[in-house]
Amino acid sequence: MKSRPSSIPMREQLRAAVSMRSAALRNGRSYRKDVDALRAAIGRAEAFLSSYPVADDERVRTWCLANVRDLAMIVPGNRPTVLARLLIEELKPKENAA
Repeated sequence: MKSRPSSIPMREQLRAAVSMRSAALRNGRSYRKDVDALRAAIGRAEAFLSSYPVADDERVRTWCLANVRDLAMIVPGNRPTVLARLLIEELKPKENAA
């Protein structure tokens, strides 16, 4: 069952997840054993976000599906709804600019 679209753009949800995980690493609250792999995943996500500063939901979804392993490392385990939104939530229909 697909959920209805969120009002928060997916790019902002990804950016927030990257910020939360970076803060957890910086403050010593991340107890992951694979810190180097996590930092590499964060770097790839930050590179995507800086490459596409106005990315639409479709482009963000494409990146997320192509980088599921990185996304699973970045999104904190206590935020499964964020992970679900980025991977399986129904996208908003595009509005025709006329």
